[in-house]
Amino acid sequence: MKTIKRILTPALAIVAAMLVFTSCDHKELCYHHPHYQSLRIVFDWRDAPTASPEGMCVYLFPIEDDNHFTAEDGSMEITRPDYYRFDFSNTRGGVVDGILPGKYRIITYNNDTDGVLFSGTGWETHKGFTREGSLLEPIYGNVANRAPMAPGAEDQRVVICPDAMWGVSVGEVEIQEQGVKYTHYPFDPGEGVDTTAPVYSTERVITLYPHLLTCFYDYEIRNVSNLENSVQMCASLSGMSPELTFSSEELGRELVTIPFAAAPDMSTRRILGNFVTWGHHELNPQPHYLILYVWMKGEPRGWYFTFDVTAQVHAAPDRHYVHLVVNNLDLPVIINPGEDGEDAFEPSVDDWFQENHVVPM
Repeated sequence: MKTIKRILTPALAIVAAMLVFTSCDHKELCYHHPHYQSLRIVFDWRDAPTASPEGMCVYLFPIEDDNHFTAEDGSMEITRPDYYRFDFSNTRGGVVDGILPGKYRIITYNNDTDGVLFSGTGWETHKGFTREGSLLEPIYGNVANRAPMAPGAEDQRVVICPDAMWGVSVGEVEIQEQGVKYTHYPFDPGEGVDTTAPVYSTERVITLYPHLLTCFYDYEIRNVSNLENSVQMCASLSGMSPELTFSSEELGRELVTIPFAAAPDMSTRRILGNFVTWGHHELNPQPHYLILYVWMKGEPRGWYFTFDVTAQVHAAPDRHYVHLVVNNLDLPVIINPGEDGEDAFEPSVDDWFQENHVVPM
C-alpha cells in the first residue's frame, strides 16, 4: 500500500494543479474578453406579400454613445466596427454571430439588385441611387444621348431606373447576454397590440417586417393612329427623385429625368410601358412630363411627343403604384415608308420633330 501511495500522490498532485490552472485560465478569458453574441433574424413578409427578392442583407450600426465595449474590470476596451453586414441567400433569414453586446440600429433590404449604387456607411447617411444614363439608353445602350429634354428640365441629370427594393429600418436594438430588446411591428399588428411597447426575446430573435421601398409606375397611351409605321420607341419622365435614404425613407430633393422602355401593342392600338423609380418628392411642385420618342419608317424619322402628367403623378392614391393614362395620339402619316426602318438612327437634337399634348385628369 505504501508503494501505491507513493505512486498516486504525485499523479494526484499534477492533476489537481492542472485543474486549478485550467480553472484560472478559463475564468480570466471570460473575465477580460467580450462575450460575442449570436442573433437570429426572421423576415416576416406580411407588409409585402407579393415581394420577390432573391436574398436580403442586414446592417447593424452601433449607436454613437454606446460604441465601445469595456471589460468588467476595466482592463480592456474594444471599439465596435462602424457597422456589421450580414447577407442571406434567402428571404427567410438565419443566424448571425460575432456581434459585440450593446445598442444598435438596423437597416435591411434585398441584396439582389444590379443597377442600384450605395453610399454612406452610417445609419443616417446610407443611401441608394443609380448611375447617370441617356434618354435613348433603353434602345441604344449608354452611348446615344442626343434627344430633347422636357420643357424646364433641360438642366436635370438623366439617371437610370433602380431595381425594385424592399426593406425596413429599426431605430434601436439592444443586444445583451440575457436577450434582445427592440421596438418594431408590422403595419397592421392586430387589435390590442401596443406598438410602442418593446419586444423582448430571451432567445435573441429579431423579427423584421420589410415593405416596398421603390415605386412601380406603368403607363398606357391609348388610341394611337399610324402605329404600324413606327419602328422603335422609348420614353422618359422628368421631375423625379434620384435617391432614397434607407433609415428615414426620405427621397432626395434633386430633380432628375429617368428613361425607360416603350412598346407598341398593335392589337389594341396602344403604347405601353412600366418602370421602377424612387418616386417624386412631395415637396417638389415642379411638373412631370412624359416624353415619348418615336422612330418612323419614312422621313422625317425622329418624333417626340410631350405629355404633362403632373396631375396624375401628384394625385395617385398610392405613391408606390402609379398608373398614367394618355388618350389619343396621332403618329405622323408616312406616305412612302422606307424599307430600311430598322437601321440605326442617331439624330441630333435639331433633327427631332415635336408635338405637345395636354393630358386631362
